[in-house]
Amino acid sequence: MARLSDYLIDSLLLPEEIGATAFGSQIRYSDSGRITYLDKERDLFLLYDINLGRNTDSFLFEEDIQALEIRNFDSVYIAGRHELITIFRKKIHRYDLSEMLRTYVDADVWISDGNGFSVVGDTVRITVRWFSDKDDTIPSRRSVLTHFEVVFALKGDSVMYLGKYNPDPVALVGQDFGTNMSRPALLLNGHMIACNLPFGDTLYTYDIIRRQEHKIGIHSSIRPAPQPFDYSKAADHAYFSGYHNANAWFTFLYHDPWRHHVYQFLKHPGDYITSEGERKKFYDASFSLLVYSTDLGLQEELQIPEKMLYPLKTFVTPDGICIAEDKDRRRLDGKTMYYRFRIP
Repeated sequence: MARLSDYLIDSLLLPEEIGATAFGSQIRYSDSGRITYLDKERDLFLLYDINLGRNTDSFLFEEDIQALEIRNFDSVYIAGRHELITIFRKKIHRYDLSEMLRTYVDADVWISDGNGFSVVGDTVRITVRWFSDKDDTIPSRRSVLTHFEVVFALKGDSVMYLGKYNPDPVALVGQDFGTNMSRPALLLNGHMIACNLPFGDTLYTYDIIRRQEHKIGIHSSIRPAPQPFDYSKAADHAYFSGYHNANAWFTFLYHDPWRHHVYQFLKHPGDYITSEGERKKFYDASFSLLVYSTDLGLQEELQIPEKMLYPLKTFVTPDGICIAEDKDRRRLDGKTMYYRFRIP
């Protein structure tokens, strides 16, 4: 297996608060030499100039944010619980999605957080899940059955429902509900959804316009066998941690439109506690970076040794994919090193 380090071109030293948490900050390439990110602790959008080494602009937004897509600093898309909010040149526009979600999906679904959002042109993919104030047990059968990728098109002051997709929900109802709760997904163009389940080695594509599904096997060097989670042991920390460490796990999908790639990290199986008694965390394992073409054919699998990089902090620029160093290898307080790799 080739190594990702073969494609290393340079590194960036960025402030630690950029991408500080899994979902608290989301980094997006904005324009030449600049990136945008959200400081969710302060509900503050910031624009950081890589060449100058400082923030150059900011914008305060005092509302709850479920998910976020920053196309550039003058074009921000925000998902609330039941609404879509756009910011163009600091002018805010709101689209109420509650009636459409009630009509086309379920009366009690809400917009999910984390990776459940992507934008192509003025077409938006939003992940929704079921939630009831009377029964907040998640995951549940109803959570799985109503966990949809929903696509809308923005038309001036109105919004148009285009379609929805939920891969293999019935197959999951009788086993590990949780595999469908953190589903990686992308909107590759204005009508094609790509997604997979963290513990399954199949990529799903769904054409919203043609209503066609296609399944693609992921032929990686690691063959993850999905293992149902025993929820009766969910309160057992050793079982919970051991389960997540012992399994291979497909993480988020990233689109590189400049080189026509789609990237995905694959965590390799590992130990929760080693034979020497070392307690290991999820991201202490070795990884592969899977490089797909835009039609999702696997082109390359690149090895990442354990405790070298921290894939949770990743963003893509025209110069390459930038991945943070492992948090335990940090060299300077308050700073994070990002290594930039250019994969042809």
